[in-house]
Formats: sequence, structure tokens, C-alpha cells
Amino acid sequence: MVTPSAGHSRAPAAVALLLAAFTLLCFSIWSGRNFVIPHHPFGEAEAAFLGAENLRIHGWRWAGLQDMSTSPDPADHPLLYIHHPNFGLYFSYALNRIGISAIETQNAASFVGTIAGLLLAYLFATRLFGSSLQGFVFCALLTANVDFILNWSFNIHRAFSYASVFGTMYAFMRFAEAGGKSAVWLLLFFVACLTLIGTDYMFFFWTAIALATYALLFQTRQSLAALFWIAAVFGTVFALRQVQVMAGIGPSEWASDFLFQILNRLHLDHLYPADWLPRTQDFYQRNRIMNPGFSGHMTLVERAYTLVVGTGEAMLRALGIAEPHKRLSLATGSLFAVLVAGAIVVERVKHGRLSQAAKAAFVFFVPCIVMALIFPAYFPNWYRVFLLGHICIAGWLTATVVMLASLRMKEVARPA
Repeated sequence: MVTPSAGHSRAPAAVALLLAAFTLLCFSIWSGRNFVIPHHPFGEAEAAFLGAENLRIHGWRWAGLQDMSTSPDPADHPLLYIHHPNFGLYFSYALNRIGISAIETQNAASFVGTIAGLLLAYLFATRLFGSSLQGFVFCALLTANVDFILNWSFNIHRAFSYASVFGTMYAFMRFAEAGGKSAVWLLLFFVACLTLIGTDYMFFFWTAIALATYALLFQTRQSLAALFWIAAVFGTVFALRQVQVMAGIGPSEWASDFLFQILNRLHLDHLYPADWLPRTQDFYQRNRIMNPGFSGHMTLVERAYTLVVGTGEAMLRALGIAEPHKRLSLATGSLFAVLVAGAIVVERVKHGRLSQAAKAAFVFFVPCIVMALIFPAYFPNWYRVFLLGHICIAGWLTATVVMLASLRMKEVARPA
């Protein structure tokens, strides 16, 4: 069981000042845009807002699934997007119900999710690394991200990414520290997990694997019980989402879509040769569901290459380089991987064991590898853009700084 050390009492005050400065910076930038980005390349805030508007106008006829139709004619509804839940849709709908109907105002209100996410990041990292100072470093790295500040900090959908991931992980940590006997932390873990699946399936599965890794490395005496609760909560939330989709499109249609997406997302279609593309096109068109298409197969080398390039690209995006060249991204990602791996190896050789910081690095690393194996093309390409790369980089950087500082302190303390 790992709990934060008692030192660094000034860290909470430093976090408060950091978030105050971050808030002022973000509002100074986004107020000039009226809190929206016209023609945003991903348009996710607009998609969530549209889904909420359709939910308000047409009601819960399709079990609250995301209706993407822009037509004023009821006969043209629905056009359902069912392959990722959308928490932002329900946030937008709730705001509309209390009279906040403009997308600009809703996007401004979504900053609550950004600040909550950064606070939870500090609490999570403080427990993961065992120090409030290291929790501050992790939080500071997330705030010092030009890409997040300019593109995602005010976004009905993506502004809740950090809150959902770190809220789920922090609640589980507290539940595990209570010996799995706290009904309050179990409930909070479940509620946070509900928001997590609404953020994105990729965040959802990545977080489940990260928590399993944490349980195996940090909860060694209670690892089986911890793994049980992870599987139970995540399994229940995933099943609830499938029930929602089934209620919205019908049991037989759900079964067909589930089969298609298993073949597609896990890249198993090549094992079962068939005319999957025309079959899926016909199915989705007939049932008024948006077609995600089929992705191409990727070898293990291609997956590793894409993951390294994605890490480099995410780092460069965080520095403000919007469209970095692939060679620069590859070089950056490779050098960073060597730095982190080198710190872990040197520390392991010198200390004869893995430190808490090294274990923390694996909490971010293992789920990336597993996800790249499970979702060959989708995850490595998604990870570089939609904030998860930033989360992992912040975790690896924090761990590396801690390990290098520890090695330096031991060298200085060694008698001549």
C-alpha cells in the first residue's frame, strides 16, 4: 500500500497558484475567441452540442444515443453515432435544461471539467509517486501544454478527459488503500468510471489496464482482490453501455454491430475472409448508423513505430508545434524512450530493485503496449492527438526526473 509522504507541505499552495495562473491564461486566450474555435479540425464540441440539441428536440426515443443528424425534418432522424459514448452530450443537455443554451457559454462552463481534472491529477500523482512535490510536478507538466491550452481546455467533450481518467484512478486508489472495504470510495469509483466511458473507449480501456498494472505493482498483498474490483466495476459499466445501445437500436442490430466492431477494432477481419466492407456499409446505411469503416492491418513493427512517432508528436504538440514533421517526431520519441528506459535500467542496476518512481512509469507504459496490441491501428494513431499521449508523457517525465534526482543525491551523499 502506498500513501503520500508527509513532506512538501507547500505543494497544495503551489498547485493553487499554478491553477490560478493557468485559469487566467486560458481565459485571456479563449475570451477573444468567444470560447469556441470556428472550424475546429475535430469539431467534437459541436458534435456534443448537436447531440444534446437533438436529444432535447426529439427526446429519449433512441435511449439517449448520439443523434448526428442536422436536418430539421423529423423523418431524417436519427443518424446515430454509437461507437463511442459522449459525456459532453449529457453535460450540454443538462446545461440546456437549466437555461444555458448557447454553445459559447456551454464551452466556457466546461472549464470546470478542466480544473477538476488538474486537481485530480495532482491528487492521483501524489499518491502514485508518494510525494506531494512530485504530484505538483505532474500537474505542472499537464498545465504547461500549449496544445491543451489552445485546443482542448474549453471543450464540452474533451475538457472532461483528465477529470474522468484521474478521478477513476484516484477513487480506486483510495478504495484499495481502505482495504476494499469503503462503500463510499467504491461508489465514487463506479461513478467516475461512468464518466470515463463517456469520455472515450480508448481512455476507458487504457485506464482499466493502468489500474490493473498499479494493482500488481503497488497492491501486491491484495492484488487479486484489487483486480476483481477493477474487472467488476469496468465490466458493469461496459455492460450498461451495451444495454443502452441495444435499447436504442435493437438487440439483433446491436449483435451485428458488436461483431463488426470486434472484427474492425481488434483487426480480426483478415482471419475471417468475407466482403466485410460492403456488408457493413449496407448494414449501417439501412439502420441509420454512422459507419466507422474498417482499418487496415498493421504489423508489430508498424505499431511500435507509430507509438514512438505518436509520443514524439504529442511532445512537440505540447511545445506548440501544431503539425510536426514525422522524422522530427520519430527522433523526439526515440530519444525520450531512451532517456526514460535508461533511467529505469541505471536505477535498477544501482539499487537492485525498482523504485516507486520506476513502478509509476510502468503504470503509464504497460497499458500503452497492451492497447497497441489489442487495437493495432486505432490506438497508436488516436493516442498522439487526444490527450492520452500528454498524460503518459507527463507521467514518464515525472518518474524520470525523480529517478535521476535520486541517483544524483546518492552520488553526492557517497563518501569520497
